Amino acid sequence: MKIAIVGAGGIGRFFGGMLGRGGHEVVFLEKDPQVVSVLKEKGIQFIKLGDKGSDVYLTAEVLATTEPGGIDTCDLIILAVKGYTTAAATKSIAHLITDHAPVLTIQTGLGNIETMSKVTNRRNILGGVTYHGATSLHGSKVRHAGSGETLIGELDGDRTERVELLTEAFNSCGIQTRLSENVEGAIWAKALIYAAINPLTAILRLKNGQLVEKMESIAVAKRLIDEGKLVAQAHAV
Repeated sequence: MKIAIVGAGGIGRFFGGMLGRGGHEVVFLEKDPQVVSVLKEKGIQFIKLGDKGSDVYLTAEVLATTEPGGIDTCDLIILAVKGYTTAAATKSIAHLITDHAPVLTIQTGLGNIETMSKVTNRRNILGGVTYHGATSLHGSKVRHAGSGETLIGELDGDRTERVELLTEAFNSCGIQTRLSENVEGAIWAKALIYAAINPLTAILRLKNGQLVEKMESIAVAKRLIDEGKLVAQAHAV
């Protein structure tokens, strides 16, 4: 497949590196010209999970451009940008989105699908969640920082041929992926998990795992998740 990835941050580079090494043609749309230059010259310089070194890289060849018009066709678009740039990013690749070339969001947070739906047909949007961790380093380097499952699916829960093919393609590239029939629920679940963990670890100055060592922090995290569940239910999620 020819896959366009919007955003060459940590997660964008991780997916680009894995898909590129798996034999797919990957092209990045990235606003930073210096990053684009390095991507074109050196590809994704991929540091495997658990590799503490920083000198030896597994490199996946990719293409890159700063100009949306530089990509004339593709089979899949992956949106891997921060939420505050979702509208602009979706507009920049709207000419590529079709029923046969859907846009897949793997962003963390709520509201991205609603924002995308104002720009393109909701039918051509796929939802996604990933629990992989990746850190973008200097140039085009990326360190795989944590392994986890990725879920993708149609927004209406249908088990379509296109999402089955994408699930198979991701798995064949080493990205552990499961087809979800409730992908919006999965997106909300990740948001609630992060809302319960990240603020508490920051305020209490603890590592993630330390939150479960005391009943007080467990109780606060549970209350945050319970509140989030009520909000989700109010939105019919």
